[in-house]
Amino acid sequence: MRWPTLAPLIGPLALMACGETGDRPQAPVEPPQAPAVARPAAAPAAGTEAAPDADGVRAEILSVLAAHPAGLEADTAQGRAVLARFRPADCLGSEEMDGMPFERMCAWWSQPGADRGSDVSLIIDDGMILGAVVREQPDGVEGWDCQPAAAPPDYTICMATRVSSAQSVAWTGYWNDLARS
Repeated sequence: MRWPTLAPLIGPLALMACGETGDRPQAPVEPPQAPAVARPAAAPAAGTEAAPDADGVRAEILSVLAAHPAGLEADTAQGRAVLARFRPADCLGSEEMDGMPFERMCAWWSQPGADRGSDVSLIIDDGMILGAVVREQPDGVEGWDCQPAAAPPDYTICMATRVSSAQSVAWTGYWNDLARS
């Protein structure tokens, strides 16, 4: 192609792009969205239950933990049911986390991918769920030894009653240091 033959086309295209006043083009205005229509939730199939919402999942986890104040064995039906709420990718072993003083930690988010931290994190050691760090639950886990976390301030750290004072101090310190970083 030769440039002289394109010149008569470039001028009008440039003017059209700038609009009639020669201003910069404006972003197109999108038509208003139609209001969302609420659709009724599908009824669960026979023999199945509807998945609980985020508050229901958190309440379920905390309820099972409260029923086991001395800690919950991970390899029991109830322990497996609690851990089934956590994605495998959201559980890290001590070999993956520098200085972690327990076997592994699992975190559950009510809003996966959100910038905010997890809603419930579990501390697992020697095959037992022995610690829980919960968000926006000032009382923590009923029957467990709970205290406010140093960082961030809207978390509560709870230890099963069988956790020694020394372990509790080490695990709480690890969580607070991790949350501050």
